[in-house]
Amino acid sequence: MDWILLGFAVITPLSLLVGIAFRRREQALVEIAKFKSFSFQLFLSHCIWDWGEAPDGKSGTDIDWIQHADDVLTELISIGDELYRFLTLPTTSRSRHRVTKRGRHEAARTAEVAYRLYDSLYTTRMINVANLGEFIKNAGLPSGEVSRIRQYERFIGEAIENLRMIILV
Repeated sequence: MDWILLGFAVITPLSLLVGIAFRRREQALVEIAKFKSFSFQLFLSHCIWDWGEAPDGKSGTDIDWIQHADDVLTELISIGDELYRFLTLPTTSRSRHRVTKRGRHEAARTAEVAYRLYDSLYTTRMINVANLGEFIKNAGLPSGEVSRIRQYERFIGEAIENLRMIILV
């Protein structure tokens, strides 16, 4: 009888925790794959999409499109770098972060860094990417294609938010 109680009291919760941890890991990997895929598609849309023959398309403008593609790539790499730093911050949900003075101080410092990184990657960097989309819209890209670019930006944002929620849980 004691072994049955031990099995239910110890083994069952442990196996459930391991299963939950692996589910969260798999969910995070899916969101990272989505982030990577949508970032690549967003870069391609800025880099190689054209909207007509000269003088109407890209070639009909005096814009340095190579520099534009480099600017988009720089922003996307910066978003990825800051997302990596955000996701690898130390955890602050242990009991020592709530009980001890030193733990609360450590949790507060980590939370401040997390807020700054998240603000930089999701607010500042994504606004820069959106402004680069506005730039090619003003250069003549049709509204349907601009809408698709906005959709990629939204999907990137959703992947970032989902990763944030996985980390916080």
